[in-house]
Amino acid sequence: MRIIFLRCIGALAALLMVAGAWGATITYQLSGVVFDDGGTASGGFVYDTISQTYSSLNITTTVGTTHPGFSYSDANIIGGDAFNLDLSSAAPNWFDNPGDNAMDWAYGTSLDLGGTVSLISGITPSGEAVCAFAPCDFLMGDLVIRDMTSGVLQQVVPIPAAVWLFGSALGLLGWMRRKTA
Repeated sequence: MRIIFLRCIGALAALLMVAGAWGATITYQLSGVVFDDGGTASGGFVYDTISQTYSSLNITTTVGTTHPGFSYSDANIIGGDAFNLDLSSAAPNWFDNPGDNAMDWAYGTSLDLGGTVSLISGITPSGEAVCAFAPCDFLMGDLVIRDMTSGVLQQVVPIPAAVWLFGSALGLLGWMRRKTA
């Protein structure tokens, strides 16, 4: 009887984890994001796992030794999918004029899975750039780039889901106890 109970709890937990990760939208918050010039980033966004689009984006970078900092919103999204996000103050272009800011993030794993996602993927560095000189060409050295040295995206778990999970566990425990009595 005890083995059946443990299997039921395990199956319910697995089902809830999969259902949460494969929902239509996932809310992410930045945590511990630091750039190599001492600046930081904070904020978050909503990611749609079906259309692989971003919304409700509100990310602010702070002043560092090489960058002035900038506040990014939905209007600054120029591209992205489950493995990267591109933002620019000159959207829909990367850069138009000196002083324009842009961010490029590469994730270690897909956002579709939920949970905690590293912004330090090891494949392509995530970072922010500012155009210092026209024509704002990366290959010409017109950009000042700062790389992220730490940071993750953390899935925000809504409280109603946690309450539902707790209530379900209590109900299942009550049902199992009543069945054995």
